[in-house]
Amino acid sequence: MPNANLVDLAIGATAILNAASLSKSFVAERTYQPDYNISTTPGLKVFVVPSKVEVDLQGATRNESEETHTIMVGIYNTIGRDDNGVLVTSEVDAMLYFAQEVERLFSANRNVGVGSLIKATTASAYDQSHLEQQEVFLTVVVLDYLVYASR
Repeated sequence: MPNANLVDLAIGATAILNAASLSKSFVAERTYQPDYNISTTPGLKVFVVPSKVEVDLQGATRNESEETHTIMVGIYNTIGRDDNGVLVTSEVDAMLYFAQEVERLFSANRNVGVGSLIKATTASAYDQSHLEQQEVFLTVVVLDYLVYASR
């Protein structure tokens, strides 16, 4: 049975991540419900989540439509505190650099399966509440792919 284009893009994005040599070691996991439990699996986790499809009916023809498929890459990691209870700045810096590497990896590998990357953004630099309350760095790199779909 064939996969939906969104699923194929998520599978391709996961493969690109797992083949990459970045500043941190990780294994990307394709999932629909990212589960990061600091007590059972601390450390760096990278999740690839198929997110949504938008169909542009204005630009559609009788035989083809333009679709924007969104893949989210969630990046989680525990961050330590120093002797004064302050989050270790260098660890947060390293995670921001890693998120930048992920975004640039996809900018350099624009074509995945049936889609072509049209935009890569980081939803926010990091989630402040996760960082302060749970000592977890969390950011999401959002990848938008253009897919021409036959009708």
